[in-house]
Amino acid sequence: MTNTVFKLPIILISIISLWHPANAQKQAYSKSDIDFRVQQIPDAATYSVAMLSTALTNGLANDEAKAYAIYSWVARNLTYDRLAVENVTTYASLEEVTNEALTKRMGVCMHYAQLFGSLASEAQIPSLVVTGYVKPEAEIYKIPHAWNALKIEGDWYFFDPTWGSGYVDGNTGVYHNVYSDKYFKVAPSIMIKTHMPFDPMMQMLNYPRSHSDFVSQSSPADSAAFDYLSEAERYLMLPEEQQLYETLARMENQGIANEMMQAHYASLRHQYNVHLANQQVLLHNSAVYKLNDVIDDYNKYVAFSNSHRSNSADELSRKDAWLRRIEQNALAVKAIFDTLTVTTDLQQNLYANRKSLQALLRTVADEQRRLKEKSR
Repeated sequence: MTNTVFKLPIILISIISLWHPANAQKQAYSKSDIDFRVQQIPDAATYSVAMLSTALTNGLANDEAKAYAIYSWVARNLTYDRLAVENVTTYASLEEVTNEALTKRMGVCMHYAQLFGSLASEAQIPSLVVTGYVKPEAEIYKIPHAWNALKIEGDWYFFDPTWGSGYVDGNTGVYHNVYSDKYFKVAPSIMIKTHMPFDPMMQMLNYPRSHSDFVSQSSPADSAAFDYLSEAERYLMLPEEQQLYETLARMENQGIANEMMQAHYASLRHQYNVHLANQQVLLHNSAVYKLNDVIDDYNKYVAFSNSHRSNSADELSRKDAWLRRIEQNALAVKAIFDTLTVTTDLQQNLYANRKSLQALLRTVADEQRRLKEKSR
């Protein structure tokens, strides 16, 4: 019996016929043109990320125009859900967050950012969802925030469709849908004045700011130079596990400055540990498959040996070579078992499989000794 690999469920999105703008010829658009075009997209073209991204970006000349169409649609069509801020919801996957944003047309900053990022990625624009905290005025807001970074014409810029969709009245607590393109394609040197990523790489600055720099709005005094362009490019190519590992390392190096960072760090650490546990389970399962093959091979050897009882030199040599192959394959399985980190989930199965392997190796050794005695 093998362990179960813990994976998040995959959401399957049905694809229906795509809606295409009447003018499919590539050309440059002004923001007002794109705003008008965005508001003409029918609901039938918004049932999936693939459909909506195509409807928004088809025929646009460059990534900046495509990004603006996506920003305009997300900021205009999602409503901020103030009640959801106070009621924590657990999601099985980030795809579920995107899907909920697309179907309910409301949510918190993570819904805006995930949908915006998914649409941009679908349009082949390098995209990252950035999480951190913000200081819209004099004080740091006590709830984490999420926004986006897109690579446009060779450099990274920031986009905050949540802040672009409206604002909450500080006196009444009422949310007002008031569209603004102020948070479209913001330079990193400007964005850092109000938005502080948990991961310092996500600042997209050659000299990343510390928490104290952010609070005081001062330039870093002792910050080492950082090549964010090459690092972000490399980061995009990494598997998720390595992305988590390097993000955790950068956060540790920068310092965990507040409770929001501590909570985010703990969440990333948990995700990383789940990845490690899954790797251990997969490695264990692959070793078990190999062990079953070795046991099957030994059973074939036993059947052959029972039907071929001659003690001729040729037959004994064939049996000896067969046993040596079985022994080598069994030792290869043992080497895999020895690399595993024993976790609670693996412990019982790993212990039983190691016992089976040890018993097999003892049986093979005994058979090898009998063959040697027969060959004398």
